[in-house]
Amino acid sequence: MSGAESRAGRGRWLSRLLLAVGVAILVALIVRSGPARLLDLAARADKTLWLGGVAFYIGSMVLRALKWHRLLGVVRPVSLSRTVGVFLVNAVAGNLTPFRSGEAVGPVLFQRHLGVPLGDGFSVIVVDRVLELLAMLVYLAAAFLYLDTHLTLEPLFRAAVFVAVAGTLVITAGLLAVLAWEAPGRWLVQAISRIPALQRRAPAIRAELERFYAFRRRPGVFGALPVLAGLTLASWAVQFGALWCVAASMTDVGYLATAAGQSISIPASLLSFIPAGIGVGAASFQYVMELLGYAPDPMVGAALLGKVLFLGLIIALGWVGSAILDRPQR
Repeated sequence: MSGAESRAGRGRWLSRLLLAVGVAILVALIVRSGPARLLDLAARADKTLWLGGVAFYIGSMVLRALKWHRLLGVVRPVSLSRTVGVFLVNAVAGNLTPFRSGEAVGPVLFQRHLGVPLGDGFSVIVVDRVLELLAMLVYLAAAFLYLDTHLTLEPLFRAAVFVAVAGTLVITAGLLAVLAWEAPGRWLVQAISRIPALQRRAPAIRAELERFYAFRRRPGVFGALPVLAGLTLASWAVQFGALWCVAASMTDVGYLATAAGQSISIPASLLSFIPAGIGVGAASFQYVMELLGYAPDPMVGAALLGKVLFLGLIIALGWVGSAILDRPQR
């Protein structure tokens, strides 16, 4: 067996192991709350709020598709409808793979359906990922501050929250510096290359960073960044509303509380590398909401129902996107 085949085999086994861990966490949550209790919560829920959740989720995807359209427009004029189609198909791949790695298919879709060169397509994905990372850090810091102001924390826990907020803000400021000026970025890559555990990743990081800088130097990109950042932050805020509607259908809960829970559970899901964040997202969301004083069962029910509802919605919209792309171009 060649080295490549061996690595591929280990990768498949690791994916299966991570998926098994996620399923185990999911089963533990269901057993803890009781299947009958969760089914009863869903049966008595206000179903009209589920429609609100669907509307919020679709709204967040529309905002992200508009961001892609604005980014791709820097390379060449592209059809808005076909951009939406590409985004929806890519969203399916991203939500069903560890760390959203399936989104790597995006540049191929750009080239095939929008005529965007492959290199430029990769640059668009890199810029989009950077903007999403910045939004995640901003909302994560806001979530920690929300916890600090709404909980009576022990001194040690309060110190931990302060360190988490400060660390998140420092990372965000550092990332902004790397994006705004090329010298800090190249210095960071050099520093990474000296760390034994990250030496193998350093060339790929350097290539991605140079691709980002090359794309950022294009006319119109830098001026569009505030609009793109605004669309990114807005898409997250609207997406938070989707799960809030599902949770509110089962119990009395505020938008800001559920937004804080999601701001922590989403990074936890991504960092777990478990496909679609199965189990981890629901467990971390329920834990944060329980800290804030909400009963655990409705939060587990909302997290599980939201995962099923919105994952099903993504798959359905993926079919819509595929149908859009199958239509002949005018």
